[in-house]
Amino acid sequence: MSRWQRLATFDGQVLSEVYRDEGATLASVLTVAVVMTVSSLGGLLWAFLEDAPKLGEFALDSVLIGSAAATGMFFVWAGVVALITGQGLGARPDARALRGTVRTLAFSTVPFGWSVFIFVPGAGFEVAVVSMGLLLLSTTLATQTVLGSSLARALGGNVVGFFLWLTVLSELVTFADPFAPAAFVFELGGL
Repeated sequence: MSRWQRLATFDGQVLSEVYRDEGATLASVLTVAVVMTVSSLGGLLWAFLEDAPKLGEFALDSVLIGSAAATGMFFVWAGVVALITGQGLGARPDARALRGTVRTLAFSTVPFGWSVFIFVPGAGFEVAVVSMGLLLLSTTLATQTVLGSSLARALGGNVVGFFLWLTVLSELVTFADPFAPAAFVFELGGL
């Protein structure tokens, strides 16, 4: 079973594997990009099914630009977690630990891919909320794995980055320019 499949089912062992696997760095970056793009495709499918005007513009704004923005902001989130947990502080931060943290958090975004189902009629809001909750849960478990600490400490370190990510992406969404994945766009047109 692939790491992505194992992560989608919350297999906690894979997080420890990813943390130690130096060769998984590129795969972790691609994981975030793919997950954010898949999330955006759910919104594009909704727009297509609703025969929304300017479908091409929506695809550019939400799928391409929005996915890139969400991916970039995710790595800001991972950096915030590293700083809050003390990994990025000090005269000589441990580069291996920092890379492991970013890899682990990046792979933990896989459950957010469930937000592709935002196109299901009447379930857009619920899908968005559940997918955000799954993302917060999975990244908190990843943070706990990285820190080897209590769930409360991991949640405390992770929630700041999550809310920064959430706030910035929410601010990038307007009716004319939905520069974020579908889970952020649902309120604009009834997703």
